[in-house]
Amino acid sequence: MNKETAFCALLFNDLADVYFELYEKKGARTVYSLSVWSFDEEQLIVISSSPEFASMGTLINTDEWLHGDFYDGLPHHTKLSIKPHIISCQINIDTHAKHLKKDLMRSIADSHLVEMKYVDCWTAYRDSIYVMLYRDTSVNETPELIQLASEHILVIWREYFYNAINNTLPPQIYINNTIEMLLSNQFRDSRLVECFQIITHISSQYYESARSIGIIAFTRNSDEAIIPIEDLPFTLDYSKLLRKLLETTRYNYCLLVSNFKLYGIGNPSTTILKYKITGHLTWDLIDETDNQVLRYKQGRYYLPLSTEIEELHKLDRKDKFSNDMKKTLNVIVNNLHLAEHGALIIISNEAKREAERLCRKSMGLLAKNPISILEASVLKALTSVDGAVFLDENGQCYAFGVILDGKAGVQGNPARGSRYNSAKTYVANCAVECLQVYAIVRSEDGDTDIFSSYIDAFRPIEEEKRWI
Repeated sequence: MNKETAFCALLFNDLADVYFELYEKKGARTVYSLSVWSFDEEQLIVISSSPEFASMGTLINTDEWLHGDFYDGLPHHTKLSIKPHIISCQINIDTHAKHLKKDLMRSIADSHLVEMKYVDCWTAYRDSIYVMLYRDTSVNETPELIQLASEHILVIWREYFYNAINNTLPPQIYINNTIEMLLSNQFRDSRLVECFQIITHISSQYYESARSIGIIAFTRNSDEAIIPIEDLPFTLDYSKLLRKLLETTRYNYCLLVSNFKLYGIGNPSTTILKYKITGHLTWDLIDETDNQVLRYKQGRYYLPLSTEIEELHKLDRKDKFSNDMKKTLNVIVNNLHLAEHGALIIISNEAKREAERLCRKSMGLLAKNPISILEASVLKALTSVDGAVFLDENGQCYAFGVILDGKAGVQGNPARGSRYNSAKTYVANCAVECLQVYAIVRSEDGDTDIFSSYIDAFRPIEEEKRWI
């Protein structure tokens, strides 16, 4: 085996960080099938994220591969973020016939990845190393940030294979650094990374035991403040004071920053970028068109593709929401960040009857009259009480602080806590009774799941993505 083939596992690892680790939720990671193909004389090595290729040859132990001769002295590379399937098989093909190799790879992949569609095949090194990508048929396109990141990584590895493999160690590529570089170029902002560091530091701090929640908006001018203040440097040295001022933004205001000077509090008509801090070490980057570009959580960057809004769109295509239901769902998911300690919201066409049934058993607090939860302050107040909030499709609340019942009939997840598991159990029982129910679960650390009683065999939305 040559050195180039041996290091294909490292090339795979760097690309896997892009195609799999940028998705926060595990279910979204099934969108792609990534593979690196190496033609080494009459041997074909396939390093793949998909187990389907295992039947085409001899399966090689990944740990043994990473401790081969070429990996001596490279301890930082001995752990892969995604453990691949490595398969070896014998072939008889003209080593110079590039088109035959691509035809062979495409034919093999098409026969094994029958539920996915071909995206592209890139040459990594001469006519011997290739990268192939397939994508789930339900996904129409690959996010631009993923495309740019994978192209950047391929350029680095091509340079290494062609010019430096015999003289230097393999490249060390960190996905966070790659994302920061690409976004700095996209927004033409040389201080973007510095801003990320300041926002992250602010989000890490507590104020009177409260987690960081609020919005910081960068504007082109400094004339839109409702509450002007004397210019305050937007730097790490002032992060404690900035965190304190963030408390003023909890109710639909923003801290306003221009040229790295905080000049006031208000609601700007236009922004360059906004940072929506949603919890401890968690924030979203929002562009001037109000679209989420990126999510930061606990030291990693994630794509916004699997957000709650995206899940609602997929549900809508399947369930055909009424206009009232769309309005209610959108208001809720857009204001969930106000539920600082998490939330469990049940939306049902039988909300009134279910609320009365459970409250008769002293399992919740029944509202004397329906309360509209479409006001952000009402949502914040009702979700501050432990238990579920029961709504109809118009956003009218009939009960809150409700303890859900139901017979456990679906697979739970003990790592996710009581809200997640009780919601899943309740919705599964409603599905058996043919009740239309949606459950929105927000954990204290910001994770959100949406369940529907309409899903076949009751799968969570994220697990359902391959079937929608």
